[in-house]
Amino acid sequence: MSPALAVSTNLPFVIAPAWREQVTSAPMALTTRLDGAAWRLYGREVDSAGWVSQEPVQIWVGHTRQGRRALADTLFERTLTRFVAMVLLAGVLMAMALRVALGPMRRLRRQLRHRDADDMRPLDGRVPEEMRELAQTLDHLFARQRQSRETLLRFTADASHQLKTPLAGLQSEDPADWQAALTAVHEGAGRTSRLAGQLLSLARLCHLGEAAKVPLLDLVAVLREVVLDWAGREVARHHDLGLAELPAGPLWVRAEGWAIRELLGNLIDNALRYTPPGSVITLGVAGHGDEVVLFVEDDGPGVPMEARERLMQPFERGGRQDTDGSGLGLAIVDSIARRLGARLVLEGREPHGLVVTLHLPLCVPEDTP
Repeated sequence: MSPALAVSTNLPFVIAPAWREQVTSAPMALTTRLDGAAWRLYGREVDSAGWVSQEPVQIWVGHTRQGRRALADTLFERTLTRFVAMVLLAGVLMAMALRVALGPMRRLRRQLRHRDADDMRPLDGRVPEEMRELAQTLDHLFARQRQSRETLLRFTADASHQLKTPLAGLQSEDPADWQAALTAVHEGAGRTSRLAGQLLSLARLCHLGEAAKVPLLDLVAVLREVVLDWAGREVARHHDLGLAELPAGPLWVRAEGWAIRELLGNLIDNALRYTPPGSVITLGVAGHGDEVVLFVEDDGPGVPMEARERLMQPFERGGRQDTDGSGLGLAIVDSIARRLGARLVLEGREPHGLVVTLHLPLCVPEDTP
């Protein structure tokens, strides 16, 4: 090899004249072979920084292809190792963060799992701000369950007392006590039968699905029919049960006939039971714009304002213990009203009494011009 043609003693290559000529115009990269090995060469020409003159100098560097691949493999292995280590570290940190974040949820789960079935106390576990709404919702649910349970226990105690009182007379040896006890049992059987019927109605409404297509119903005709039926019953003999002036034409609503009859029957029954003999009970219906207003009013003692909302709850009698009512009538009426998409309102009547109004959407038959 001629020293003039050798670029470096570390690179045993002779740079061909054609390569040197091409590098004078632009840098050049090429692949060649030496001693059976593939080499990758790169060359470019730069101006020398001499003191007297600046002569162009060509610089050529090279690397075997096998060495390049070995370097790439080494770099890839090191990079992959670091990447896998970072992924594992990130996974461990994420698992630790999730464990810490879900710690309150696990404590809440353990607390609920170890609770007794009848334990309805509010939750006392500390939860983060993000879970506070969930804890408050559970506390609200427990409060409603506790209230329902207390109501059911109170109702069971009342029913047991009503059954126990007349049966206690049968233990007496006096025939007069037997007669009185049998009379009380007979009267209680009627109340129990009515209570069972109301419970079945309330259960039916709670589990009744949405009707596929609710037919149109003339509310005026149904109201007239129901009031005339109740006016002829023995229970209404000591009350003035009647109708207000009704519209001349029909008022159509979308409702099932049985639902409206059940609703009216419970409203009339409540008015008869919770008003003294001689009270005036009036039912009526009128159209106001795009709705139909059905009302039942009486001149009885009325209901205090603070107790009206509670009357919609089952077994609630507004503090009245002087009647044999079960406290289910208005709960059934409220369930029917919500099923019909109606609005139920309880208001006082001057100078005394109660007015129950039901606002239903007015419907127009399709064949009406």
